[in-house]
Amino acid sequence: MLIYDRGKIEMKTTINMTTSIYDMERYRDLSHLREFYRRYGCDGYELMRCPPPSSDILGKEDVVGVHLAYFTSWIDFWLGDEEALLEEYGSRKRYEAFYGGTSRERIVQFVRNELEFAAGKEAEYVVFHAGDSVSREVFTYRFRHTDEEIVDAVAEIVNLALEGTDYSFWFLVENLPWPGMRFTRPEITERLLKQIHYEKKGIMLDTGHLMCTNTDIAS
Repeated sequence: MLIYDRGKIEMKTTINMTTSIYDMERYRDLSHLREFYRRYGCDGYELMRCPPPSSDILGKEDVVGVHLAYFTSWIDFWLGDEEALLEEYGSRKRYEAFYGGTSRERIVQFVRNELEFAAGKEAEYVVFHAGDSVSREVFTYRFRHTDEEIVDAVAEIVNLALEGTDYSFWFLVENLPWPGMRFTRPEITERLLKQIHYEKKGIMLDTGHLMCTNTDIAS
């Protein structure tokens, strides 16, 4: 993690970790978790909260950043595209259960809850996935939505979630190989960042995701 702030560059080395019990059960206790990251010269963890079964035992001093939990596909729900939602999930009952409601406010509240979790951990930064794809698009690469559609919606959601807040952390958008910020079109990255009103904003560059945008790579 490289933070550039007004001429000052600071490097932070972290390990990804989730609150999933399947991650946490590998460690005896909090002291074991701390010994693990310190042994490898890391500053702490980039933590992502997971649904139950989960165990959140990390202290504030152990968390450098928070990777916000996310919906892999959300634009159809946000736009109220019933036909697309039924095609993806099979029934209204199923997609309502997946998103936890019927109103687009559900998406905003989901992000707000994640931001509050990050604030409670006194995270230095949070990471937000700036992309969208339904399951079949992951395999076909035939996308129904454009980069412009996705980043405009991302900015709208982010601005609503951050409205009226005074968080101190950096808000970083991460590139994905799906529609949105793919980091292959500079004008899209600029379009997204210009629309986000939050002052401390930036980019979390995922080199693995960037490589996935080149389908000519075979190995």
